[in-house]
Amino acid sequence: MFNSKLFFSLAVFTFFLIITSLVKNQSRIIEKQIKSLNINIIAKEKNISEAEMEFSYLSSPNPMYDFPGLKAGNKWCLCALRWKEALIHNVAPKVILEATNEETLKVVNIDDLIKHSYKKFS
Repeated sequence: MFNSKLFFSLAVFTFFLIITSLVKNQSRIIEKQIKSLNINIIAKEKNISEAEMEFSYLSSPNPMYDFPGLKAGNKWCLCALRWKEALIHNVAPKVILEATNEETLKVVNIDDLIKHSYKKFS
């Protein structure tokens, strides 16, 4: 009787020990995945914040320079590198291809310019 109780207790203890180890191992894996996702989220938040700062820089009025801020439909000159940066952040403005310098093609792909063209081609 004593041996069977001891055996049963050891079996239950061993079972719970194994289950606990498996759960703890899975918890560590999940924690690593969460940490990795957190790092990715922080990087994306930084990129979004930078893009928003750039946008608000141009869209915000600046009375010191008598600049009313850009509104939808305004036209302004933008260097190819800044346009490409905006494209990367998915905030690229429309492009007037006729007013775009040929040198832009050294920095930006023609297909991207056509996709963001002010006039649509058929």
